[in-house]
Amino acid sequence: KQYNELPHSELPEIMRAPLQQLCLQVKLLAKGYKGGINSFLSKALDPPPRDAVAASINELCSLHALKREDESLTPLGHHLAQLPVDIYLGKLLLYGCIFRCIDPILTIAATLSHRSPFFKGAPLNTFPNPGKSDLLLFWKAYDMWYSAKASGTDRQFCQEKMLSVASLKTIADLKIQYAEILSDIGFLPPGLRRKTISKFQDKTSDGVLSATGELHNANSNSIKIVRAIVCAGLYPHVARIDP
Repeated sequence: KQYNELPHSELPEIMRAPLQQLCLQVKLLAKGYKGGINSFLSKALDPPPRDAVAASINELCSLHALKREDESLTPLGHHLAQLPVDIYLGKLLLYGCIFRCIDPILTIAATLSHRSPFFKGAPLNTFPNPGKSDLLLFWKAYDMWYSAKASGTDRQFCQEKMLSVASLKTIADLKIQYAEILSDIGFLPPGLRRKTISKFQDKTSDGVLSATGELHNANSNSIKIVRAIVCAGLYPHVARIDP
């Protein structure tokens, strides 16, 4: 009975995935099309619901990625359309470059793309958290893991703090991928590739800070600036806990 109730085919991705990035791609690539985004997507084999497209357009306008009057791309929207990531994650990465704190922002963005490096029930209150933010805590935990690697105590450190080594390694890999993408669109030094970054890697660093350079990391040690960029990049998807 359960088998018979299964659908004959999987629902097309365009019908179940967020549409914001797709809407930006339409405006970036279909420049000669004179209709709106909804009109363009209605021609798909399995068009998404019109109200879902309208909601995505409205969200992009609220982010100032599209202009309300004609759905044209703003400068922010043009850059977001070139990033193969969630729009809020893309905005976070762009702001990290603009405000010169790209190394911590890459760590935070990679964590958001993957998952928390902590196991459930980890003693988070044992970590320094001057920014009073989970995301800044993930950044600090990642850096402390590398510090522990330098002294050869990383395995003990991860066991005591209940950190997943596999997650930390995935975050390190994603950081490099995002750095490459930002280099491709001109927000980081040109020609930045995994091979280039690997030359700066050692037991004390993943190499991203040195590879991206001092200019793009002038504010990387400023908790206030990093916290502000996280809030601005992810807004309105932020929450504050009042004392």
